[in-house]
Amino acid sequence: MHETTSQALVMQGVTKKYGNHVAVDAINLELRRGEFMTLLGPSGSGKTTTLNMVAGFVHPTAGRVLIDGQDATHIPPHKRGIGMVFQNYALFPHLTIGQNIAFPLTRTPKAARAGMVREALRLVGLEGLEERFPRQLSGGQQQRVAFARAVVYRPRLLLMDEPFGALDKKLREALQLEARRLHQELGITVLHVTHDQEEALVLSDRIAIFNRGRIEQLDNPKGIYDHPKTEFVADFIGEANIFRGVVGRDGETISVKGDGWHLLGPAHCKEALAPESRAALVIRPDKLVLVPVNSPIASGTQRIIGRVRQVVYLGGTLKYEVEALNQAIYARSKSDASSFQATPGEDVGVEWRTEHGVVVPAN
Repeated sequence: MHETTSQALVMQGVTKKYGNHVAVDAINLELRRGEFMTLLGPSGSGKTTTLNMVAGFVHPTAGRVLIDGQDATHIPPHKRGIGMVFQNYALFPHLTIGQNIAFPLTRTPKAARAGMVREALRLVGLEGLEERFPRQLSGGQQQRVAFARAVVYRPRLLLMDEPFGALDKKLREALQLEARRLHQELGITVLHVTHDQEEALVLSDRIAIFNRGRIEQLDNPKGIYDHPKTEFVADFIGEANIFRGVVGRDGETISVKGDGWHLLGPAHCKEALAPESRAALVIRPDKLVLVPVNSPIASGTQRIIGRVRQVVYLGGTLKYEVEALNQAIYARSKSDASSFQATPGEDVGVEWRTEHGVVVPAN
């Protein structure tokens, strides 16, 4: 049965249990046509199991998987009309590159296959390599072939499982941009799994953060980074300074109070938590500014005093570790003369604009 829908993929209450272990816990997920969505989370969080249930390699214990409005929960993988790209490329070593790419085209008229293979090779920048074998290509080239094979027949859904995990950093970043270009050029719908936070931010229209079999937050990259909903999301995506305490209220103002300190939260968090509940104030290192201890404090700005423990040079930026409020705090600043620079052992002010913080429930 087909349903009219604008969603390429819908997961309704999907659960997967292995004995008493719940790998995926009643998740609901909708993937729009033409969207690039990443499932992101630590090992064992359920993201790969979720992808495998979409592919048909794993059967849900409960719930439904709909692809283009069709209930695909019990349809075998080869009849789902999806493409797959794996971390290990999964190329056939005894077949040429052209034969590998043509492998999914068994139902395509033979006369059309060669042209489709050439077009797929053009898309990934490997024109003229049809007669080579996988062993004659680099790792990056083999991954491009895997992409070409996955998109040669324009599948309605492309699944990618840690596709860049086996590559070195420079090549991985180059292929991430290639994947983004291919997605935009083809308008294909992509569901992508990774544990690499930066990769998720670069590639995705939306990111689903997995934790213990559940989706903790589903949002665009900016929303995930700037407005995390939980302490887990804040800590997992990028770097975060986390000040744990209890919620205080003063009229419209929300604050977090700890042992000997009291920090204000931004106005948009004022409805989030009940007074005296456990909470965490989250501030990204790039939102913190180091200043001389006795310099004036601007309106709307908060400051704490700490001592620099170490300074790490990262090319265009410096990363500071500062001891303050009985914990390590991390800040980043430009490494040129335009910003205040401190040395280890020096007392400094660490300040930020109040609206750059986020108050979330504590773990």
